[in-house]
Amino acid sequence: METVTDEITEKRGRGRPRKRKLRTDERLLAEIEAGKLDERTKPALAIKQTIRALEDDQKAASLELLRRDIAVNKVLEDVVVNLILNSPESLVNPTTKQLEQDIFKDLLRFQEQNRRAILAINQVSQNKATDPVTNAKAVLEVD
Repeated sequence: METVTDEITEKRGRGRPRKRKLRTDERLLAEIEAGKLDERTKPALAIKQTIRALEDDQKAASLELLRRDIAVNKVLEDVVVNLILNSPESLVNPTTKQLEQDIFKDLLRFQEQNRRAILAINQVSQNKATDPVTNAKAVLEVD
């Protein structure tokens, strides 16, 4: 399916401009911002379910989300490590003969995200900070 962008100004019919179709992620973002989610799509259902879980029991839902993040990041980290170990030749740029740095940056990013998620789980579990803003700032190191 073709995604129509703002730059396309094709006309159809009697000089009417072609309507711009939003990509799925753009439409979902627009619906979230407007507060009107179409609950027939999987992403919208997941968002609504997460919101309800956070409203019902914020601590349990937060812990569940953090555990999921850790699991996903661990799988991604393992994939990157296996790529590095099993095919080191793919890490060298064939034209410049230099080592590709992006994969190592990705690996460090996944490891750092896991470290922060584990820290957040420990903070939530121990109830060190009861204010969600304080928890978020501590985990994300935001000033």
